[in-house]
Amino acid sequence: MPRHQETLRRALPGAQPLLAYVTADRAALYRVIVDLLFSRVEQYQTPLRAEEVLSGIRAAATAEDDPHVVTADLAGVESCLDQLAIWGNVSRTRDQLHSTSLRLYENRGYVYGLTQAGEAAHRALQVLEEDLERSGGLQSTMLRNVGMLLLAIESELERLAPDPAVLFTRIEELHANFRSMTSSASVFMQQVDRLLSDPTLDSASFRLFKADTIAYLNGFIDDLERSSATIQDTLRRLLSHKELDHRIRLAATVSGEFPLNDTNPASAWSERVRMRLNGLHTWFCGAPGSTPQVELLQRRATSAVLGIVTAIERLSEARNRSAGGMEDFLAVARLFQRAASDEEGHRLYRGIMGLAAARHFTLAEEDADLVPPTASWWEAPAVEVPAKLRTAGRAEHVRRASRVPDYTASKAAAAEQARAHQRQVDVAAAELCALGKVRMSELPVLSDAVFDLLMSMIEAALHSSPSSDDGTRQATSLDGRLSVQLMPPLGDSVAQVTTARGKMICQDYTVRIHSASIPPAPAGAAVPEPRTGPASPETASEVHDAIT
Repeated sequence: MPRHQETLRRALPGAQPLLAYVTADRAALYRVIVDLLFSRVEQYQTPLRAEEVLSGIRAAATAEDDPHVVTADLAGVESCLDQLAIWGNVSRTRDQLHSTSLRLYENRGYVYGLTQAGEAAHRALQVLEEDLERSGGLQSTMLRNVGMLLLAIESELERLAPDPAVLFTRIEELHANFRSMTSSASVFMQQVDRLLSDPTLDSASFRLFKADTIAYLNGFIDDLERSSATIQDTLRRLLSHKELDHRIRLAATVSGEFPLNDTNPASAWSERVRMRLNGLHTWFCGAPGSTPQVELLQRRATSAVLGIVTAIERLSEARNRSAGGMEDFLAVARLFQRAASDEEGHRLYRGIMGLAAARHFTLAEEDADLVPPTASWWEAPAVEVPAKLRTAGRAEHVRRASRVPDYTASKAAAAEQARAHQRQVDVAAAELCALGKVRMSELPVLSDAVFDLLMSMIEAALHSSPSSDDGTRQATSLDGRLSVQLMPPLGDSVAQVTTARGKMICQDYTVRIHSASIPPAPAGAAVPEPRTGPASPETASEVHDAIT
């Protein structure tokens, strides 16, 4: 495993507790305490006692701060400091200077300061917040600084006895300037793209953004064109210098880093510098077969200027347009609201949407039966259109529109057929419900409708899982009006069911069908004797009322 991966593997498991104070219950108070201790580190001052931490919090607190900060007391501050010490952010040592008695020394003689890990975690949090809040930009100053620093490094390399400290400082400044320039440019271009791609572009905010940004982008593009050639030539000369690696290793000796984990910091710094210079060359000069990033940035900046001009045109069109689609839909909604009846609403809908039969299109096919009416126009064969219709917009002969077929009688017949079928099903359901709990071998001669309904209910029950330990199955019809209980046969008994169409041999199940709105009879209730004839009209009527 590479050394840096092993370092990350050891560091990451302990990083989470170091940032626990960000989401803790008293996060605002924790943050104020860490900020106060961090400021002491920045000023190279000694650690603080709990009383001094509380004094610093009260001096900086305002009425708009979090209630935990405004109402902080000594006990709460000590509790937070102890918890930060547990997480590893704060070091806690005995205060030998201010402990005036043995009791104070033993009980609360502590001073607090940030640990190295706590300081690193707080710096990382600050960097994250600064990156989230910055607006970004195309920094022409940083671009010029990169060019000047490259020339300064080249000049230092040409000296017979270069100063390692000066060379080290110039290389670090080069890296900081280039990283700041590319990072800010990336953030700025993302913000410009997000603003220009917003469909709801606000004209007021866009006016504030437009003029300065166009001038700024044009200036950066000009600087980029002037500086790129010089930077590319300097980089090529720099990377081809025969003493480059030797001078970099010489500058690494003044880096001031201490060796950790048996590593040589000078060698590591030299490798990083060489890698950064190669990356800088790739960014400005490009790699074989790829476009340099500097050209891509120039294209993005140019497209951003064009995007701003396009956005101006969009706003102008929106301002000059008399009405948008929203106004049209609102006008239609008002017409529908004033409609007096459903019929008037339907007529209004047909008139607005234009959804009507195309009876004016009277071009006939040679054989209409060859193509079904459901065929798509894209797949159907072409129909010959007369030349006069193509040129003058009308056919040779003016024909009357074909008469719309009247389906009133056929729809009435279909409805009556459906009602008759439903009455037949209701009578069959009434007969099955009147049988109560009955074995298949005890069924009377069944009509076709009763047999079909019985088989559909038994099929539904057989497809369901047993609902009890004895194997009883329950199911409900598709319309939810009938329920069935199917008990397993006793042994291997077989039943013969007689119908008008013939006889069926099956297992001797016990069946009970009842209306879903009427619960079945209790298990101990008397079971009526099975009938041998059809149900009476009164019984059929009662069951029909129950299931409908």
